[in-house]
Amino acid sequence: TDDSYLDPTNLNGKVQKHQNFEQELNANKSRIDEVLESGIELKESGHVQSERIQLKLDEINDLWQDLIKSAEKKGMRLAEASQQQQYNRGNEDLELWLSEVEGQLLSEDYGKDLTSVQNLQKKHALLEADVGAHQDRIDGIRISSEQFVNAGHFDAENIKTKYDALDGRYGNLMKPMSNRKVRLMDSLAVQQLFRDVEDEEAWIREKEPIINSTNRGRDLIGVQNLIKKHQASMSEINNHEPRIDAVSRTAQNM
Repeated sequence: TDDSYLDPTNLNGKVQKHQNFEQELNANKSRIDEVLESGIELKESGHVQSERIQLKLDEINDLWQDLIKSAEKKGMRLAEASQQQQYNRGNEDLELWLSEVEGQLLSEDYGKDLTSVQNLQKKHALLEADVGAHQDRIDGIRISSEQFVNAGHFDAENIKTKYDALDGRYGNLMKPMSNRKVRLMDSLAVQQLFRDVEDEEAWIREKEPIINSTNRGRDLIGVQNLIKKHQASMSEINNHEPRIDAVSRTAQNM
């Protein structure tokens, strides 16, 4: 048998060519049987060259059996090579996906404002779900790899090495994925604080003109109305103070 199955180039063509060869062998089996039967008849009839005939019969039979075994072995190897080619394609698809995910996890973008951080968190949640969903495909590659090894595939060592590398890369996604999730949560907290501070500053600016007003009223009714407004403003300020204190504590705790 030759080693053409080791080269995956035009593997389908090689399989087809071998199938044609096997068909040719099957078609010629009857001719071999006829030759062997004729030799046996000559030998049994007491032919003077019986010993020589037997030697030829043995030679032909041995050559034919060797040819059959070699064809069977090559057919098996070609089948293994075809299965490995499909295995490698699945591996390559996962390797491309892993490279894409690894690139996303290297991103230093943690958002520039509250909205962008929230969008990045949604995107990261989808990434986590996608990584989790790929566990089944990794398991499928593992099962195929074990089947190749257990069946004694001619390239079993390389197949196992490829799976181990793939599984290692997949496992190595978990820590950076978790780290990015934490960083995004931290970024969200900071951006939420900035938003809260902006809201409180806007609220303070809104109240400043009222508190700093120089209007003292022109008459009794006017003064009474201003007193009521001032009391309402002071009540609102007092009620709002816990909110400002909460924002301040959040900032101090960071």
